Amino acid sequence: MSTTAESFDSVARLIEIGRLGDAKRLLGQAIAHEPENPRGELLAGHIALLEGNTAAAETYASAALARDPHNLATGELLYEILAQQKRWAEAERIVIELIRAHPTDADLFASYCHLMLCTLHVDKASELSKEALRLDPQNDRARLMGVLVGLVRGDASTQYQVEKLVSEDPESRWVVTLLFTSLVDQKRFEEALRVGQQLLRANPNNTALTEALVELRMQTHWIAAPARPLARWGWFGAAALWVLALVTIRLASALQSTVALWLAGAYLAYCLYTWIYPPLLRRWIRHRGIVP
Repeated sequence: MSTTAESFDSVARLIEIGRLGDAKRLLGQAIAHEPENPRGELLAGHIALLEGNTAAAETYASAALARDPHNLATGELLYEILAQQKRWAEAERIVIELIRAHPTDADLFASYCHLMLCTLHVDKASELSKEALRLDPQNDRARLMGVLVGLVRGDASTQYQVEKLVSEDPESRWVVTLLFTSLVDQKRFEEALRVGQQLLRANPNNTALTEALVELRMQTHWIAAPARPLARWGWFGAAALWVLALVTIRLASALQSTVALWLAGAYLAYCLYTWIYPPLLRRWIRHRGIVP
């Protein structure tokens, strides 16, 4: 084994244990000896991604893939970078190309399943999950995706399995987190709540996640049902409701109908409700606990 290859192996080990500063210094020395080696760019991409610099990570991964188009590790890194940015179409193109080149790799089918689940193609995600498990029944990522498909569908039997699978494969935490944020972005609050509760079981000290789940529980609680149009459409919904109430009350008044009084009272009661219930419900949810 060459000295540079040993250095790259050492960099990979340093990345695994989180010593990114030492990894960067050693990687710089290794790249100076072999600047054309795509593994150097691959490792640089991993470091950049862990540091949160997705732009640099994508640049490194793309350069490495250009040097070695069929490298599985580089393709998987580029997929992860694109997926974390929710650039779904580009990520799908990468993972499909990888599957064509490696049609028996269970991790790739699990990754594609993850993408389909994040974009709410649940039936296709289920089929991809089954294929990943068929290729490798013991594959951690494939097992996790099977559980997440069931969780999104509301399958109670999968409810407590995420914590165990994430603890067995800590690198998969980003997979669950990305699914959670994608569901929230698409206002699929009930599914997001189920996924988030299991994510919190695996990381119970995450205060930001706890607060996010409190808000989700408020959105999905039956008491909040009358306010959901406002939650869904925000200020536009509030403005539309105000205009509708104003026009209706004025029309009823012009017709000299007692309906105007009832409508005004109902609108006032609704406004009081939307003002009073959030702090009370939030306090009750925090007292009761967010994870069943």
